[in-house]
Amino acid sequence: MNRKWFISFALMVMYMIMPWHVEAANFKDVPKQSPYYEGIDYLTERSIISGYPDGTFRPNAYVTRGEAAKMIASTLEHHHYPLHVQQSSVLYYKDLSLNTWYYPYVVKLNAIGAMQGYQDHTFRLKDSIQRDQFAKITSTAFQLEPVYGDRYFSDLTPSHWSYPFIQTLATKGMIQKPKNSKYQASHRITRGEVADILYRAVRWEQQNAHMWKGEENPELPNLYSLQRKQQQQAAYKRYVKPVPKQKFAVHPKLTLPYRPGQLTETYKQQSLQAIYYVRAVAGLTNPLRITTPYMEEAQAAAFVLALNNIGLSHEPVKPPHLSSSFYEKAYNGASTSNIAYGYDDIASSIYYGYMMDSDSINRQDVGHRRWLICPCLSTVGFGEAKTDTIFEEERTYSAIKLFDHYVVPPVTHNVQYVTWPAEGAFPMDLFVPSQIHEALPWSVSLSPEFYNTPQRSKVVVNLKRVRDGKRWTFSANRSDGFFNVEASNYGRSGPTIIFQPTVKTIYPVRNEEVFEVEVKGIQDKTGKATVLRYHTVIYDH
Repeated sequence: MNRKWFISFALMVMYMIMPWHVEAANFKDVPKQSPYYEGIDYLTERSIISGYPDGTFRPNAYVTRGEAAKMIASTLEHHHYPLHVQQSSVLYYKDLSLNTWYYPYVVKLNAIGAMQGYQDHTFRLKDSIQRDQFAKITSTAFQLEPVYGDRYFSDLTPSHWSYPFIQTLATKGMIQKPKNSKYQASHRITRGEVADILYRAVRWEQQNAHMWKGEENPELPNLYSLQRKQQQQAAYKRYVKPVPKQKFAVHPKLTLPYRPGQLTETYKQQSLQAIYYVRAVAGLTNPLRITTPYMEEAQAAAFVLALNNIGLSHEPVKPPHLSSSFYEKAYNGASTSNIAYGYDDIASSIYYGYMMDSDSINRQDVGHRRWLICPCLSTVGFGEAKTDTIFEEERTYSAIKLFDHYVVPPVTHNVQYVTWPAEGAFPMDLFVPSQIHEALPWSVSLSPEFYNTPQRSKVVVNLKRVRDGKRWTFSANRSDGFFNVEASNYGRSGPTIIFQPTVKTIYPVRNEEVFEVEVKGIQDKTGKATVLRYHTVIYDH
């Protein structure tokens, strides 16, 4: 899907559901002789600004910074004025959440240099906005050239920081000149004044055929994060389901005569949906299928592992009294599956086992993870069995069959790379391992169709936490934690760059923590050196 189209569509949908009551300018408190009547009528008819359920507009009410951002950005959007982006790097404010309905408007105005936050990383959405501040934001947003002509206002000197912005708006007729010739720059601006200025700005632009720079829907990292979070939350609602009460259509029997067991259709689908969820988080949406041969081999593998009950092995030994044909099926299943024990269900093994891969052994290649979020994955099967001994601790063994030794499908990657934590946004519950002494390893799997296999000695990864500027470096020469380049194309996912910060330096993680990643020392398929940059926002559901 085209990213720019999706962001534009998402903003349109968000605007449609915002809690404003759209109505014409027949407000009890806005008579036709009001100096703000035309502006209020124009903007309310276009749903840029709204009144209140009691039939009032409240033109003398003060405007907050969040409301101002919404009004200005909505005006630009409605008239399809392109944005001239000055800075497109990801922004972070402690009091600006992805859930805030002002969020996309603040992001756009920030990107074009019209509206910034404060040095303490706050944006202060609820603070009232001053008349001089609004003039600066409007002048910048409408891409107006500064005017330094004759003074319009007796209380504003050329040395004041807001002078060129206010002067510009006044010269172009966007500010009505008061009878006392005073602008009162530090006074709070009202809803009526905002409506009047924006209406006059639009009218001036239309009359003067103003030349605009930039794009109508520029690609901005924060809007991409909002889009990805919305997609992931939709996937969560769709795919994350409770474990069914009945897991087995036929219960396994680990005593003679053996019975391998069979999962219910509901449990198979719930397990499949868990894979769909983590793949959706990673940005992968291709369909998967469950086949009978895969199911049989996965169930046989889980059964033999439970029967042996000596831990995990992709090459399990043959238990006594087991037929050779069944053992061969179990062996094939175990050697082509993700296997686990100690989890109550298959979905838990996916979320908190395979996708974490955080221990000192599994982090070397994060192979379980790479199989589950490989673009090549198309077919799966599931198996589960529990030990029934009364002398030892019960264990639930499970298997997810992911490939076949004898059938190697063509590896066609429709994405250039797959990251975990996912690019753009990433849910907190997948970022914090159940064993907090092990930090989640980050991974970047490069498609062999787009990149050459990187050399570990040349790769350098820079990780930055935006909130406080904390940085980590990972390379063969220096590493602020674990680092590896697993180049054997394990799991057919492509060579993978793995880096794991130390626990003490990265945890705890705040809600909506922003991280930036830079990967250097890699080449595209033409041999040209390239740098991969992306960011992610860690959010709580």
